[in-house]
Order: sequence, then C-alpha cells, then structure tokens
Amino acid sequence: MRSIRRDDEVVVISGKDKRQRGKVLSVQFEKGRVIVEGLNTVKRHTKPTQAAPQGGIVTKAAPLDVSNVMLYCPDCDGPVRSAIRWVGDSGSYHDTPQGAVAALKDDSKPRKVRVCKKCGQGFD
Repeated sequence: MRSIRRDDEVVVISGKDKRQRGKVLSVQFEKGRVIVEGLNTVKRHTKPTQAAPQGGIVTKAAPLDVSNVMLYCPDCDGPVRSAIRWVGDSGSYHDTPQGAVAALKDDSKPRKVRVCKKCGQGFD
C-alpha cells in the first residue's frame, strides 16, 4: 500500500513551491515521483507540428520527488504522516480511531485504511 495516491491533497515541504497545496494528478511508482496540479510548472518551447500547428511556449507541470510532499489533513490543517490501520466489523486488529471507521463504505469486511497519525482521520 502506497502512502500517496492519485487525487490526494498534498503539501510541498521543500523546493521552490514550499508550503503550497495541490491535488496529485499522477504517481510514477518506478521513479518515485508525483505530478501535482498547478505546482512545479516549467515552460517548454515547442516547434510547430501537425498536432499543434501554432507551436510556441507551453507551460506544464513537472514531476516532484515523492519525498518532497506530505499528505494534507483538513482536520489538522497541515501536512501529516500517515499510518495504516485495519478497520472493519470484528476485524479490528488495532485500536481504530472513529475517523477511520467513518471512512468505510458500508462493508463489514476488514481492510486496510490510511489514517492521520495526529488526529486519526481516515484518508481513504
């Protein structure tokens, strides 16, 4: 189970976009990089092609290293570390915070859920 997934809200903790928040657009597991919406933008000069006959300067998001971002918890209002807990009906192998139980979607099957280490709120 990976700690950062697509559509997660993250905070950049180092680099030129430090302290900025954004939504993860994609995760490159092999390279250990993430692309965050609106952050770490670069400009590329492109030649005119049949697909883009105008050419010119294109602004796009470049990948960040996964070590430079942390999950954002709305309850704690900041970057937090995540833990993995087992939750579910009679499948609680650990003490389960109420926020993580609220993240379940009406199934009683025990499963793993990412939770905030500060407040216990579930991310999944």
